[in-house]
Amino acid sequence: MNNSESKQKKKNRILFFSHNLALEGATKSLFFLVQGLKKEGYAVKVWSIKNGPLQKWYQREGVPILIGKSGLRREVARDCSVFVVNTVMGYNIIQRNMDSAEKIVWIIRESEKEEYFKKNKDLQKETFSKVSRIIFVSDSTKEVYEELNNSENFITINNGLLLDPIDKYIAENNKNVIKKKYGIEKDQVVVSIIGTLCLRKGQLEFAQAACQVLKNDQAERKVKFLIIGEQKDISYTKRVREVIKEFGYEKEIVLIPETEKINDYYCMTDMFVCNSYIESFPRVILEAMAFSLPIVATNVYGIPEQIRDGKEGLLIMPGDVNDLAKKMELLLERQEKAKEMGQKARERVEKDFTYKKMIKRYEDIIQEVCEAK
Repeated sequence: MNNSESKQKKKNRILFFSHNLALEGATKSLFFLVQGLKKEGYAVKVWSIKNGPLQKWYQREGVPILIGKSGLRREVARDCSVFVVNTVMGYNIIQRNMDSAEKIVWIIRESEKEEYFKKNKDLQKETFSKVSRIIFVSDSTKEVYEELNNSENFITINNGLLLDPIDKYIAENNKNVIKKKYGIEKDQVVVSIIGTLCLRKGQLEFAQAACQVLKNDQAERKVKFLIIGEQKDISYTKRVREVIKEFGYEKEIVLIPETEKINDYYCMTDMFVCNSYIESFPRVILEAMAFSLPIVATNVYGIPEQIRDGKEGLLIMPGDVNDLAKKMELLLERQEKAKEMGQKARERVEKDFTYKKMIKRYEDIIQEVCEAK
């Protein structure tokens, strides 16, 4: 990048809006987008209504971050060239700033369109045609909203993954050492599901399927199931625990609280599961692919755009406990097949879902918006 290009980018001040700073897929994806654009020379700032663990991440990157509800209108009107709103739940911020619609880029990561319209009566369909650009993370999710595309402003940009930190982690850590650190035996096979415990992500059915696998395990394999993302005192969490207790597998199926040390869990995992009912283009699947893990996932929305059935992983219908158990048993039995799928998953993320490609696409959109104003 020459000096003139760098100066021009710095003139393009980008204000990002996040509904919170929790360790969730949508908010983490925004963080990595902000990080990448900052490194490309853009002046970036983040505004969040709620605080959370990601504030420290932004501070470490030297990204100015504002917390609270007041002052946002002034920031949008006066202090940014482009206003990037993360997730469909930013609609109310957009609708309060429609006089700046020509510089608003809206990233929609949610596929359950009708649910959001049902729950949020003030969400206006006209909003979708008034903003400058709407970016979807998968073609499938974009199709869900296509009827609202009156201005031809819909674009798909897949999430991309920065592989260097993951590769550095893999090079510096040993799987057996990490297992020992968490009290898992060297010869135990680890099957993991990662994500905030909630109905949408299907951890209850995962627990039920895990119980089936353990009950049917004639070979007496040492299998450990990890459910990472526990929320305490939540009714759904209690239901998951009740199922595990009912079958007597409290030692074999373990709930683990949300953690920043997520790479440790990918490292010690032998099989990854994503059992969501609704997703768009989940970051956890990209991360599992980067760790060369065989994957069992639900065939919903953008997931089959990430992994192809029988190649990078195995796909099932959401809610099918028996098929989930069957697919997990298949990969446990056919270790060579599982390893081959993991290798293909790594190759695919390297080829199709790179961080560099994602950042370049966003840069192009930002430049288009700036030049059009």
